[in-house]
Amino acid sequence: DAFVDVTIHNANAYAISNPEFKFTISSPEGKEIGKGQIKIEGSVPTADQRTFANVDLGKVSGQPAKLHSDLVELEAKEPKDLPSGFPAKFSMAMTKEDQEGELKKLTELAPKYAPLKVALGIQAEKRNDWKDAEKLYEEAVELDADNANAHYRLGMALLRDNKEKVAVEHFEKALEISPNDPAVKLVLGQIAQESAPKSKRR
Repeated sequence: DAFVDVTIHNANAYAISNPEFKFTISSPEGKEIGKGQIKIEGSVPTADQRTFANVDLGKVSGQPAKLHSDLVELEAKEPKDLPSGFPAKFSMAMTKEDQEGELKKLTELAPKYAPLKVALGIQAEKRNDWKDAEKLYEEAVELDADNANAHYRLGMALLRDNKEKVAVEHFEKALEISPNDPAVKLVLGQIAQESAPKSKRR
């Protein structure tokens, strides 16, 4: 059986979900030893990434050495309230060297778009400004209480600030909204493991 971790980056202005891939697996000699098509249940938030661990590719006959994959299909629903041209400008901003500067320019077009606040919060994280990141995630949650990634990212910022109780509340809200989010499941699992009595951990 072949298993692989799949990390997907989403540079879109909206979430993508349930990506489907065609793949081939080759041996060290370049011989095809497996192929198929898989659909990953879950979503990848705006301007963020998710890793789906241990995706089962089925059986292979031989030693796998190389994997080639092509995206076949994914689900995406562009919000109707976005200004004309905003998604294209957002995706373009994500390719620039100064992503943060380019994303900030877009706040004039969509000042109340929660995923944009989250995207800016992620940029603040990259420069280790966790206070700014936390503020942006809080703004995102206020703008859209049903944005799972805003709750997840705010929870991570709060956890870093040793505010575990309120962080867990945001993680649980994120899981309620997006039950297939691997990042949320992972952090809640880690917290549960760390909180468990030592006797139970064994």
